[in-house]
Amino acid sequence: MRAVMTFGAAVIFMVCANAGDGWKPKPLTGEFMLYSGGLGDSGTPTKSNAKINFRIYGDAARQMFENMSAKSQKPNICAGYGNVMRVRGNIECDKAPEGSIECFIGIDLKSGKTVYGVIC
Repeated sequence: MRAVMTFGAAVIFMVCANAGDGWKPKPLTGEFMLYSGGLGDSGTPTKSNAKINFRIYGDAARQMFENMSAKSQKPNICAGYGNVMRVRGNIECDKAPEGSIECFIGIDLKSGKTVYGVIC
């Protein structure tokens, strides 16, 4: 639970860091999935293996993408032609040619460490 709270605080901080009106929390748009195992071979969470995956979009994803430096940009081999992918640690943000942006991050709820949040 502490990891989820830490992640939430980090996302709120990143979203608010560029806000001209100071530290004012904003709504977060996205989805989550609880699972065990790996993303490609996931199962029902257990007491010994539980992870949460977040898919963030909207304004929060746009601000996350913009705050990840261009140095983090990688070729996007999973998405269609023209997509731009930025990766920092276990955070990935993908920008489609039409401008929509999605960001992904996972958290291992047993260790509190981040894990990769998306697969092809």
